Parts: sequence; C-alpha cells; structure tokens
Amino acid sequence: MVKGITLKGVWSKLVIAATAAGLIISFAGSAHAVSGYDLTPTTGDIGGAWAHGTFWKGSDGRWNLDGQLKDTGDNDDKGAAFKIKAVYADGGVRYEEVWNTRGYGKTVPIGPYNFASSLRYWELQECILVRAGDGSIHVGYCAPGVFTQYVG
Repeated sequence: MVKGITLKGVWSKLVIAATAAGLIISFAGSAHAVSGYDLTPTTGDIGGAWAHGTFWKGSDGRWNLDGQLKDTGDNDDKGAAFKIKAVYADGGVRYEEVWNTRGYGKTVPIGPYNFASSLRYWELQECILVRAGDGSIHVGYCAPGVFTQYVG
C-alpha cells in the first residue's frame, strides 16, 4: 500500500477503465440504427405505386438506401417508378430512378444505393410509367410533391 492506495484498488480501476474503453471502441465502429421510409402517407405518394424501405448510415460514414417498389395500379397496363434526388452539403445533386414494368401486383427491389457521407437529405417520389404510341415506356406523371427525409 502506497499512501492509502492498494494494488487491488488500482487493478480494479484499470479493469473497469479498459472494459469501458473497449465498449466505446466497439460502438464507434458499428453502423447507425436502421430507419424506414414509406411514401404512402406523404406528398410523394401516388396511386398505382408503393415505395417503401430502409436507410442507414454505415460504419464507413456513407448513407445507404434500399427497399421495394410495387405496382399497385390494378391491371391498368401502366408501371410504377420511384425517383430519388440526393442533395449534398456542397450543393451537389444525384438522381436515381427505379422502374417496375413487371405488371400489377409485382415488386422490384430499390437499390441498394450508397451515397456519400456529406448527404443532407433525399427527396423521394412515386411516379407512373406509361407507354407511348411507338411502344416505348417513360415516366408519365408523378405524385404532386416529394417526401423529404433529412439524414445529415
């Protein structure tokens, strides 16, 4: 014992400190919690399409988004589309679009997409695909608004 400090007391404090440091390090490297999105109750929703899924920030700091796009158009011979507009801190923008031409009741995957850590928000929107007179398919019309999800 040196000036009221025992070796046993020092050892127990070192064990506690090392355990706490190990826990902090292990949590620092893990991914953030997964969150979900569903455009149904938002201004990004349109009848005939259903987009929903998850997003999360990976341990590398990058944002990820995936999900499903379902054609709910009741055999209307139209497809469904899902638009993503990613807006970054520096003002940069990235656009992605998913099309579902499989038919009524069918689902296609959304992503997974991977975005830079400087992502600030997404604008998500459902749309309807239509067939032109020449047989080509294109986005015909979209929901009246977008669903904005701030992430960073």
